[in-house]
Amino acid sequence: MSYRLYAIENTTIEPLEQTFHPHLLINLSSIPPIDTNTETTCSQILEISLPDALFLDRDELSDHFAGQSLITYWDLVPSVINIERPVRFHSGDYAKENENEEEGLKLMMELQSCSHGIKLDIPMHGRYLMPRDLGKEEIELFGETGPGHIRGAWVCSEDRPVIDLDLPEIYTSPKSLTLLLPTGHPSHQPLVAIVTAISIWLGFFYLVYKIFRLTRRLKRQKVD
Repeated sequence: MSYRLYAIENTTIEPLEQTFHPHLLINLSSIPPIDTNTETTCSQILEISLPDALFLDRDELSDHFAGQSLITYWDLVPSVINIERPVRFHSGDYAKENENEEEGLKLMMELQSCSHGIKLDIPMHGRYLMPRDLGKEEIELFGETGPGHIRGAWVCSEDRPVIDLDLPEIYTSPKSLTLLLPTGHPSHQPLVAIVTAISIWLGFFYLVYKIFRLTRRLKRQKVD
């Protein structure tokens, strides 16, 4: 299959919410390139890579992208995501045992052109981070120092554009984003441990009490 790549220009990014469930807004120019071959069709192919501190929920994206005709294809890599685990800390035994795991995830998308700009609203979620004294941590996205990237291009082909391509990086405005994700407080950890233990024991004794009462009731019914 032959195809041609053209740069995507005039792209802006911004965070919609500074919470544990932030949104990423990407504004794309939808002006297709002028391709000399009249038999080709051009689509925008995007690859959005996120750091491990953030993840996407496949089921949520399915509902979120439903009915958006401009999105003709999307997929997550890896396809199975553990949404419950904390962020990976690359040190000690865990790093040795999991050195072959993916670093973050990628969202692959194919977008059609239209007469106006395309706005992508991508819901994200923060993983559980190490406790910080301020109760929050800055996560820098994209840019020269931040993890993750946005790659993409106009792909013009006689057939359906290929998703698995070596795409160039998109130059966005601004070049990077900073998200503030909430964390726990180190001073709260002893209290949380105590309250958790008390709650577990109270729940255990409550179940024992209910079982004891149920047993006595059944015995009375047999006697009657």
